[in-house]
Amino acid sequence: MVGANLLPVTPITGVNTLQLVSTAGPGPDVVALAATINPSLIVDIPRDTGAAAFAVATFNVGAAGNIQVSADNGSLPISVTVCQTAGNGSCLGPPTSTVTVGIGSGGTPTFSFFVQGQGDVPFDPANNRIFAVFTDTATGYVVGKTSTAVRTAP
Repeated sequence: MVGANLLPVTPITGVNTLQLVSTAGPGPDVVALAATINPSLIVDIPRDTGAAAFAVATFNVGAAGNIQVSADNGSLPISVTVCQTAGNGSCLGPPTSTVTVGIGSGGTPTFSFFVQGQGDVPFDPANNRIFAVFTDTATGYVVGKTSTAVRTAP
């Protein structure tokens, strides 16, 4: 969108874009917020084959539903696994590529995402991102998403 005295902004998926879903009836609506050790919200992988992690807190502002939680890292040379976490941050089960969780209306589950380097990830926060994706298993619709930048630490 451009107005008087404004320059157009290039869309950057996961940074300055918004995804909307419309359904005939009520469904889950997951608000997700990512947190990293780095205060700049960057997942820093030590060396090309190092490991790092980030956390995601959620709040289901919609109806109850079963949600599949996964990560989308595009074609970056990394692997990502996820687990649902307890109040103390420990995994409730072993980290896997996807976790399916029943989330009630008003539910606030949390998750840990574990990142394993498999090569150099240059610092390009607009493009090198990991997306935490929340999909309603009943409809297949993405009902929540957040992202964080990722790089091989300098």
